[in-house]
Amino acid sequence: MQHTYEITRSDVFWTHFTSIFYSRIVLGFMVAGALAVGVLCFAAGAIQDISLVARMIAACLFGGAVFVVLVAGQAMLSLFVMILRRHEGLLGRHTLVLGESGLLERTEFNESLQRWSGFFKVRQSVGYLYIFITESLYHPVPKRSFASREEMGRFLTELKHRIQTAEKPA
Repeated sequence: MQHTYEITRSDVFWTHFTSIFYSRIVLGFMVAGALAVGVLCFAAGAIQDISLVARMIAACLFGGAVFVVLVAGQAMLSLFVMILRRHEGLLGRHTLVLGESGLLERTEFNESLQRWSGFFKVRQSVGYLYIFITESLYHPVPKRSFASREEMGRFLTELKHRIQTAEKPA
């Protein structure tokens, strides 16, 4: 089974931005930073005379504000990545082939094979399938590239089946 799709600059932005929500490492740092700010706010000497409930609300608000600032920073980073890099090998036509030995990806610039036993996870967002090879390396596949939901479902079923039945290294 194979699937061909096109990656555009807007795909680079959206997949770079939304993939952070599928990375436990990046999301963990963001949540930890927000929690740290919330705890510091809660324990701050300047607000000790405020009621416990008010301090808890302030801690949640400040922690949430830090999280929003970090997400906005990621959006800006994604925008810069989209605009400033050439993305040879990423932009353009991609073909994924679900073969016996692994997932073969072909572009105008490269051809790579990822063995089934090495896959990390498959995730979906509103507009993309993310085929993660590691925590931060993935193939973004736009859902719009499938002719129908059924075609996408068949592709996903076959992909997940091959990943699940692969022999994992000892």
